Amino acid sequence: MSRRRVTTRGADADASLGTHYLHDNSGSDCLGARHRAAVSARRRGRTTAPASRVLWVRRHLVAILGGLEQSSQSYQLIIPDLRGHGGSTNPSGEFTMRQSALDIIALLDHLGIERVKAIGMSGGGMTLLHLATQQPDRVEALVLISATTHFPEQARTLTRSTTEEAQTEDSWDMMRTLHRRGDEQIRALWRVARGFADSHDDMAFTPDALSGVAAPTLIVHGDRDPFFPLEIALSMHAAIPTSWLWVVPNGGHLNLVAEGLSDQFVATASTFLRGDWTQP
Repeated sequence: MSRRRVTTRGADADASLGTHYLHDNSGSDCLGARHRAAVSARRRGRTTAPASRVLWVRRHLVAILGGLEQSSQSYQLIIPDLRGHGGSTNPSGEFTMRQSALDIIALLDHLGIERVKAIGMSGGGMTLLHLATQQPDRVEALVLISATTHFPEQARTLTRSTTEEAQTEDSWDMMRTLHRRGDEQIRALWRVARGFADSHDDMAFTPDALSGVAAPTLIVHGDRDPFFPLEIALSMHAAIPTSWLWVVPNGGHLNLVAEGLSDQFVATASTFLRGDWTQP
């Protein structure tokens, strides 16, 4: 796996965005191997290719699988850091799901990748919903994990409480014990949290908008997600024309595929992305 960096315009028409990503073209096994690595690393993405391009967005990370010739057995993996994460810059200082989707589109354009198969978790899934509704022809298949079409009140309350303006001195003291790179690092983390609060309005996908998602879509959701209730996944499933719903019993949010389901998830996602999966 190699580390690479490219400069694009992304969502900022008047500023250059430096996007850092990892690249792996080792083949079909990389999907499972990199998923296991990403389970313990919040900022990972991946890409596979042959036959399809796969974009993996886990929380604030995106992975793209694509860029090779048609082949159900071979994958090229691209794991980008979204703006303001890892090695990627953030010229505007802002971070929303809509911006992230525009950045991903710019990255795909730069790499010459026309179509992708995509996997996204939480904020990654939100980013992919923007991608799939803005440029549906570029998405061959979607796997959305713990994603949402909008922010319900409990999620809005949480995201508003994690902005810098909402912090108390005790909160700062706690953060300083956890993060040793100074207050600027902590402020950067608060800015990322603000991105979710700033996304309240741009995460407002109506059934009509979701009906424009052309790609076969597998929706994976826990029935005990504390932020995005199962009803959201049910309505998403009803609105996206070609979609399947996998409800994980006792499943929460970010731990949905990290604890106990990793192997099953990799097997199911891989089969789904190959196009030969049928719902039990």
